[in-house]
Amino acid sequence: MYLCSKKGFRFSKATSIILALLYITTPKLAGYLEAGHVGLINSMAWIPFVIFATIKLSEKPKLINSIFLALSLSLLFYSHLPTFLIIAVSSGIFLLLKKKLAYYLLAGILTFGLTAVSLLPQMEWQKASTRYLLLKDKDVYPKWQSVFEMPKIALIPWIDGVKSMQKIDSEKWISIGFIPFLLAVYGFLKVKRKTKMALLISAIPILLVVLNNASPIYPILLKQNWYLLLRVSTRFWILIILILIYLSGIAIENLSKQKKYKLIVYIVSFFAVIESIILGFVYLHKPVKYNQNLAPIGVYEYLASDKSLFRVFCLTRCLSQKTSSVYGLQLLDGYNTVQQKNFNQQAWQLTGIYWNYYTLSIPPIGAYTFSQLKPDAKSLGEYNVKYLISPYSLSDKYFKLVKKIDGFFIFENESFIPRIYEIYKPNYIKVYIDEKQKQLVISEVYSSGWKAYLNGKEEVLVQETPNALRAVDIKPDTKFVDFKYNPDNYKLGKIIGLTTLLFLTIYVFKEK
Repeated sequence: MYLCSKKGFRFSKATSIILALLYITTPKLAGYLEAGHVGLINSMAWIPFVIFATIKLSEKPKLINSIFLALSLSLLFYSHLPTFLIIAVSSGIFLLLKKKLAYYLLAGILTFGLTAVSLLPQMEWQKASTRYLLLKDKDVYPKWQSVFEMPKIALIPWIDGVKSMQKIDSEKWISIGFIPFLLAVYGFLKVKRKTKMALLISAIPILLVVLNNASPIYPILLKQNWYLLLRVSTRFWILIILILIYLSGIAIENLSKQKKYKLIVYIVSFFAVIESIILGFVYLHKPVKYNQNLAPIGVYEYLASDKSLFRVFCLTRCLSQKTSSVYGLQLLDGYNTVQQKNFNQQAWQLTGIYWNYYTLSIPPIGAYTFSQLKPDAKSLGEYNVKYLISPYSLSDKYFKLVKKIDGFFIFENESFIPRIYEIYKPNYIKVYIDEKQKQLVISEVYSSGWKAYLNGKEEVLVQETPNALRAVDIKPDTKFVDFKYNPDNYKLGKIIGLTTLLFLTIYVFKEK
């Protein structure tokens, strides 16, 4: 941000230091930290590089600046896709207005080349994901109580007290601080009329989108697929933060050039940074709500004492994914922002409950909170679930009670089908088989990116079973089968990526 301010905006060293501090202490970052949004935290590092590269490209339309922009956009892409799209479109609009679109398109081609290895498989796999359910629900967060709630949280979130401030949802946490806002207002008054119009034209649509359900254009927004897939309207708030930081820089530059105001503006800037730090610090130090539903360590220790390969299913998601990983346990349930459609639907049978909406957890929180699940022993057995954890007793005859620890029942599934794998890695599985076998079914969810090779050489079709597992037909004299995750679009992306890197390498050596 310092580099962007000094070399891009052409601000003084002192102003650039202040803007860098305002950026790195922005309270919104505390919201990302509180929510555990690792991708959004990482994206904050690369956004200033995109801005700086965009400015450089607008001033000097050269291939080297297109490459700089492409590298910056690529690093942003690998951090957080929605932020990448928002910043990339904003960069494109700016360069279009500066009549430098050709060099932006060149940067876009290079960005595609540098990200194809990840982008193409994602696009191929998206059709198999549950993300489409967002288009069905037509619901976007956060929900504002009124049109006044947003500016209140942005400027004076402390008005109702610290405890009230700490209860603000992380997606609603858009505080910018009152002092930085005043600096930005002064900066806005000092910019040229043409710049004022450009900033207003940029800021007003962003604010209307961020307002979500309180926005006058909300009915129109709900008809836009891109808006529904975004899922969180405040992702656009980063643009408002960048505008305010730029205007604060204008204010500091203008006032610091006047001797009588120089000391005052630096003192005000100091308190602006202090306010940002305090807001972020107080918000991060909200009381931690511990999950009272989690099973005690004794449950993990009992399960870990079984050294065979198996999966576990807790009917109330009582096993922490982190702690389970520490103890080497594999879970059937989980929490993720994107899931495969076939497993999501098969989970209805596995858990004994139905849902038809977008959910981050399997099973959905509402499902196990307000009702008791009725899991199917046979289906769970096919998915290699050996143990079930439940706070209540299960009546199915195939569930044998083996232990009770602090109110948690541990059941062994007598319909359990073992996994006998020679090698088991995230992208590679090796299975030795009986030579008389005609078909092999493994308890792994089917995905089109997986390939199978008989005896490690002859490729055969990986089929999807009715319960969404992987199956292959076996030929005589087959001793083992190798499964490798290697999507076709990944291969294509690798070729495109290596070609792009080769071009960039040649260019660098050519230009010394």
